[in-house]
Amino acid sequence: MASKTPTVGIHSSKEAIYLSLQEGYDFVGVRLSTDALKQRVESLEPFESVQEFFDSEIAYHPEEYVNKVVGLTSEWIELDSNDALIAQRSEEILMKEVSFASYCGLASVLCNGPKYADNITQYARSCSTILNSSYNITLVLQFPIEYGQEDLFESWKMWNIVRTSCKYNPRLQVALELPPSCSPPIELVNRWYAEPIGMISLSCMAFVPNPTGYPVLSRKLRAIFSLYLRLNPKVFLRDSNVPDKIGESPDYSIYMKHLFDTQPPAPLVEEFAGGYKDYLQIPLQPLSHNLENITYEIFERDPVKYAQYEQAIFAALNDRDANSVTRIAVVGAGRGPLVDCALRAAISSARTVDMIALEKNPNAFAMLLLRNRQDWAGKVTLVFGDMREWNPDYKIDILVSELLGSMADNELSPECLDGVQRVLNPITGISIPSSYASYITPIMSPKLWSEVRNMNDASAFARQYVVLMNSVDFLAPNDEFRFQPLWSFHHPNDETKLFSKNQHNRRNAAVRFQATNPGVLHGFAGYFEATLYKNISLSTLPTTMEEKSPDMFSWFPIYIPIEKPMYVPENSQLQLHLWRMTDGARVWFEWSANTYLVLRNGSHIHLSSTDIHNASGRGFSYLMN
Repeated sequence: MASKTPTVGIHSSKEAIYLSLQEGYDFVGVRLSTDALKQRVESLEPFESVQEFFDSEIAYHPEEYVNKVVGLTSEWIELDSNDALIAQRSEEILMKEVSFASYCGLASVLCNGPKYADNITQYARSCSTILNSSYNITLVLQFPIEYGQEDLFESWKMWNIVRTSCKYNPRLQVALELPPSCSPPIELVNRWYAEPIGMISLSCMAFVPNPTGYPVLSRKLRAIFSLYLRLNPKVFLRDSNVPDKIGESPDYSIYMKHLFDTQPPAPLVEEFAGGYKDYLQIPLQPLSHNLENITYEIFERDPVKYAQYEQAIFAALNDRDANSVTRIAVVGAGRGPLVDCALRAAISSARTVDMIALEKNPNAFAMLLLRNRQDWAGKVTLVFGDMREWNPDYKIDILVSELLGSMADNELSPECLDGVQRVLNPITGISIPSSYASYITPIMSPKLWSEVRNMNDASAFARQYVVLMNSVDFLAPNDEFRFQPLWSFHHPNDETKLFSKNQHNRRNAAVRFQATNPGVLHGFAGYFEATLYKNISLSTLPTTMEEKSPDMFSWFPIYIPIEKPMYVPENSQLQLHLWRMTDGARVWFEWSANTYLVLRNGSHIHLSSTDIHNASGRGFSYLMN
């Protein structure tokens, strides 16, 4: 999965396309029609219509660089005009310009955004009509990041109505306009980040001179702009023909390319897995499927995780009698990375160990045989089989596993460790990890939701997905309540003796979140924290990851979708119900969501609810055999 890079373009004319490309621009925006078309439309009688363009009305014809051209529709078009005739004429002309752009071979057209909030549905209907036509072209709609101070989210609300009315059409994108004086709050900046931004629109008048007189962006505008560059958008410079702009045309492309090249380095996780951003993966079925070699290889690339494991084993060995022999078993050993950790910990702690590695995957077991001969000098006892059926005639002092899923328990770590804990020394036996907890938060992500919908699978919204989240906005405020705990598991677990059919591993939770700003609920993001041994931990939780396991990338968050997006008004509450169910042969998750409006007196009005997703595990379940 190759990653894209940002590109920069400028408003130009048909005659200047080649010159603009020579000046370093990656694309150009060119008007499709001239002012002569407007003059003719204004002279038409109500019963007349434009059947075809006259030669004087056409500003662009297909040419050599058509793949580097974005069509600019007429600025005078008002799809949301209060005058019914103007709105009708505007839709007719826009349809013809889109038709002409499609004929020319253009991939996208840039259109003016709506002007009147009261008529936004009329604007949305016209966009829907064009998108549902036979023209396979992308509509890029220009929206300012904010519309003033009365309602900072007004522009986003208008876009949301258009996007929803057009059924999340993948050929509908935003050209986000960053005005020179914009100073939006971070909540609004993050909100737009989650939207399908195909273009960032900047006026050349937004640039200020640096000490040498060259055009640059102000520090505040550059900070906002730099965040959106992570989405790899097209950057479109308008007003290039304004006489009092700073510098010459090539200066802008040079500066923008400089900005592209000098962005801070991406987080380590993106360096290793950047191609997986917003790419949905179905969680593993570790008990019913055998993993491929490439899967193990990806797991083993994470140095942070194994450093934490090695530190935990070292600490556990140090707490034991220096003269004792410690029996360590790595269950689900894969290709042996945890065996390496344990052997290194034994050397650094100066402890004697009896090392055992168990694996049920016959292909991975073949690698363990090779490694035992080549790397471990035959000192590791290898056991082939399912850990739940292992019955050695000795007890284990330290049981080590890496069975956690993206939400800790979702890949059946509790079931696996319950099945093998009988081999642990009942008095001094240690499990690494010793416990783990799951966390959840509501998210808005048109991208992830659309990816699920586009699977065209009846069970798509009954599954959870592992995903490196990028185009996501958190709906809960950035405080201590943004990520809330669901449940936890501890090992060894004495409850296994009290229940049958795995009933002790059932869980349920109901958590509430405050939503200060308006948004759309597309589902929930799941994370975990795990205690390996004493104070040595792993975490994917954004609030504690840097403290407990910085730069760890073995686990992406989990996405729990809802089938029908729910609008969330400002100052409302979201409630999630989540159940971990089991019948002894399977484990599955069910979930539902509710929204409530919170009144000034503290009472709640119910707004909407979802269905119970994945009821009885009919859509997706984890098999225990």
